Amino acid sequence: GDGFEAEFLQMKGASVTVTDISPEAVKAEKRRCPKLKGQPADSENLPFKDSSFDIVLVRDGLHHLPHPFKGLLEMNRVSRLGFIMIEAQKTFITSIFIKLGFALEHEVSGNYVYRFTRSEISSQMKKFKITDYKIHTLWCYHVSYFSKYVYPLFDNSFWSWLFKIGFYVFNFIFGYYGNSMV
Repeated sequence: GDGFEAEFLQMKGASVTVTDISPEAVKAEKRRCPKLKGQPADSENLPFKDSSFDIVLVRDGLHHLPHPFKGLLEMNRVSRLGFIMIEAQKTFITSIFIKLGFALEHEVSGNYVYRFTRSEISSQMKKFKITDYKIHTLWCYHVSYFSKYVYPLFDNSFWSWLFKIGFYVFNFIFGYYGNSMV
């Protein structure tokens, strides 16, 4: 992807290896952070030995795969301590948003957006024999509508602060039904 998480982790002192199915994406990530290690890789068949990394992180990458749970299994295989998955969540509210056009069933590129459910993740954790895990869900406001029409209204620091506080409270109350799962 864009390498945002890799850059953040590297700034915190981590040794980071990035992968992407696209060689161009890996090059772009390395341009963003020249010290990164990286290579093109298929997430369903990672070219790394078991327990090669302390932690593996994916953000909005599994939903591109034909078999997203195979990608999750591979992440588990190559991680020593665990993995972090940040992906879209399927709830009745996101289904309504798709019908209303506030969320996309297919990305602009044409890719289907697979949305995970809590029960699917719990089932996979049992299959992986992982008992120590946590699922956190929340609402993310990364929809292009917000970027174009709503965010400009909050250029003033007071309104921006108020919006952030309001969104935090909204997530505290309604985050269980959010569009994003960690």
